Amino acid sequence: MPSRGKFPIGGESARPPKAGRVASRPLSKVPLAAEAGEVAGRWTAKRAHRGARGSGFETVAAGVQRAQPIAPLDAAGAAAFMNEVIDREWPFYRPGGGYDRATGVTFDGQRIDFTTGQVTGHVPFSAASKESLQLGLLAKVLEKDASARRLFTPDPKRPEAAVGRALEVLERKIATYERFDREYPGFGGFLPWYSVKPGRIEPTPDWQDRVPGLDNGQLAWSIYVTAHVLRDTGHVPLAQRYEAQLSLMKQNAVRIFYDPEAHKVRAEAKLERGARTPPARNDYRNNVAHHYLDDAFEGLLMCHFMDLFGDWSGHEVDREALWAAPRRAPIEVLNAAGQAFTIVRGNWFSSHEDWAFAVLPFRDLPVADALFQNAQKVRTWHSADNGIPGLFASTTRPVHAPGENAGYQSALGVPGAGTVAIESQSSVAPYAAFPLALVDKPLFATWLKTMLLAPRMWGPGGMGESSDTAGNGIAPVLTWDGKALQVLAWMGGLTNETTKYLKQDGLYDALMDRVRGDYRHFAGRPLAGTQAPLAAPTALAPRAMKDFPALPFQDGQ
Repeated sequence: MPSRGKFPIGGESARPPKAGRVASRPLSKVPLAAEAGEVAGRWTAKRAHRGARGSGFETVAAGVQRAQPIAPLDAAGAAAFMNEVIDREWPFYRPGGGYDRATGVTFDGQRIDFTTGQVTGHVPFSAASKESLQLGLLAKVLEKDASARRLFTPDPKRPEAAVGRALEVLERKIATYERFDREYPGFGGFLPWYSVKPGRIEPTPDWQDRVPGLDNGQLAWSIYVTAHVLRDTGHVPLAQRYEAQLSLMKQNAVRIFYDPEAHKVRAEAKLERGARTPPARNDYRNNVAHHYLDDAFEGLLMCHFMDLFGDWSGHEVDREALWAAPRRAPIEVLNAAGQAFTIVRGNWFSSHEDWAFAVLPFRDLPVADALFQNAQKVRTWHSADNGIPGLFASTTRPVHAPGENAGYQSALGVPGAGTVAIESQSSVAPYAAFPLALVDKPLFATWLKTMLLAPRMWGPGGMGESSDTAGNGIAPVLTWDGKALQVLAWMGGLTNETTKYLKQDGLYDALMDRVRGDYRHFAGRPLAGTQAPLAAPTALAPRAMKDFPALPFQDGQ
């Protein structure tokens, strides 16, 4: 992720080149112990495409006690726990909580008091990625998902009332998009980071003439699903407005984000003639040189959207060039017991990199499913082997006293499983468990509960953002990334919806052909670790500070 300047929480615009997000970058020869940054670890990586091996190391984050872990939850226990989690999340999904009532758009999140956990205010700016999460959950409300309805209902005793609330939000949101498109046509239907103003949104000062590709790929697919769900549930006039927004994005995606010289998708596009000039009379270029969505991670959402829906007139050959080089490269890692796992090489191996698996049906391809499950084995075994009370994903940095600047930690993940050195092994994030919800719900709930058992991680505003593994710090914010992604994954993500509608639109086979080609480095290669289990937590964070008052967990389980 890039440095986001004034944005201290919850963003995930694509990484700049210096962060190592270039797919063609070879694997580093730096010894693995050096890649771990402030820690040493017990993971060994075998560079599968080179055959080289790094040195072994042991990872034990400073201050982590190997406390007695909670017992793994069974299916019934996981469901009961998640019901409690969702009930406590309800305040965030109310107007004025995680979103603005007048415009229907998301705030980036909320700030909370470090000592009490009480919400002290919202963050009056946001991005397309947050919008994508809210839209996905609103679509689930219309589809009668019980958990989604409990989140959005204005009356907890009447979950069915969530439908009216969802339609209200969707109507106000699309009206806000339509006004933004009229006032800032140069964005072509896409969203920059925006400020929430009375009755409208506008680009933040540092996004006046640029727009991110990664976040808008996430948004585009949520609008695709939302438009279809609205039509299927009989809300045709509202569906038509979302279809019109989607059409605008389809029309302009290639013009704005495709770099015809590099034959790649721009991570950030610069609006040369400004936001007030429509795309047909505007010019677009890279905002940062060599900054592309050419990896195997979240940026694939924009690449597949452009491939399936974009206007490639005059660039028909270039469309094929996007997929000339497979993005998914093999690597093997060993856990402490010497069990090897074949995985797709990550960037940092942050869980955030798996976002697209909650949206598109990659896992319909058996090799993709096996590798995705292996990735979760690597994450869980890394933490379990090393007594780490949680999982890793890019997140807001925990602080240890009121008033400290949290900042953002992008480089969090599993040492040796990615191409870029990680920054720390001392910050874990509840949302990092979200991929587990797609493969093993009881174990997902077990890891999530383990992280929420850390001091001050389950407060008046629901799930916290991140915590220090030593149990003496939290990030004093609540964000859409940190709260909604794991809830959406618990509901199954959006893959069933995208599969259904892509088949209905005659595009499913085209998508899966691209996915199949992207995994061709794994053709004929034995996959190690497919029969190995996932790992349960082996430790809890120490109770190094008092919890928030009157919370359900306190010092118990």
